[in-house]
Amino acid sequence: MQFLKTKFYQPGVNQPSVILRDQLLTRLCSDQNSQIVVVSAPAGFGKTTLLSCWLNSIETKAAWLSLDKYDSNLNGFWRYFIGSVMTVLPETGKTTLGLINSDTPSPIESNLISLINEFSDIKERITIVLDDYHLISEPKIHESLEFFLDHIPPNFQLVIASREDPNLSLSRFRVSGKLLEIRQKDLRFTNIETEDLLNKVYKLDLSKNACASLYQKTVGWIAG
Repeated sequence: MQFLKTKFYQPGVNQPSVILRDQLLTRLCSDQNSQIVVVSAPAGFGKTTLLSCWLNSIETKAAWLSLDKYDSNLNGFWRYFIGSVMTVLPETGKTTLGLINSDTPSPIESNLISLINEFSDIKERITIVLDDYHLISEPKIHESLEFFLDHIPPNFQLVIASREDPNLSLSRFRVSGKLLEIRQKDLRFTNIETEDLLNKVYKLDLSKNACASLYQKTVGWIAG
C-alpha cells in the first residue's frame, strides 16, 4: 500500500501574518504530564495554526496526520497513523504495519498491543497530531483509539484537533490527569489580539473604537 505523503505534511506557518498565542503556547509547552491533548472548536478558530506554531517551538519529535473522510476505515486509519510515526522514526511501527497488511490480518487489539510495545521500546519523547479528527465516523476507530490511549507509554503524546469533541471517554482521561483541553473559549482572540491582527498584520490602521467594535461583533472568532 502506498501512502499519500502530503497527509503527513505539517501545515506551514507564515509568521508575519500570524498572531502568536503566547498564553496557549505556554500551556502546551508547560503541561508535560498530558499524554492526550484535545483542541476542540468550530472552523476558523486557529486550531491548526496554533498546533503548527507549537510544534515549531519544541524539540520533541513530532509527526502530523491530516485526516479526511476516506480515513474512516479501521485498518486504513491505523496504517496512516503508523505511516505518520515512520516519518520521524522510520523503523517504528514496521512490525505492526506488516501485521495489518497481512493476507490474514490479526484482530485489531493484537495489532495495537504490537504497536504499543514498539512505542515502549522508544527512549525519546514523541508527539503525534491528528488533525480534523471530526471527519472520523467509524465507531470501531474510536474504540480502538481509546484502547490505545489507555495503554500508551509515558513518552508518547497524542494531540487531537477537531471541530467537535472526539467520541472518546474524555471524562475518564480528565480524572486520570492525562488530558489537556483547549477549547473555543480559550482560542477566541482577545481585544488586544484582534487589534494586533487588524493593524499590525493587515495594516488597516483602524482606531481602537473600530477594533473594539469588530471584536464585539465577532466575539473573538478569528476567521470572522
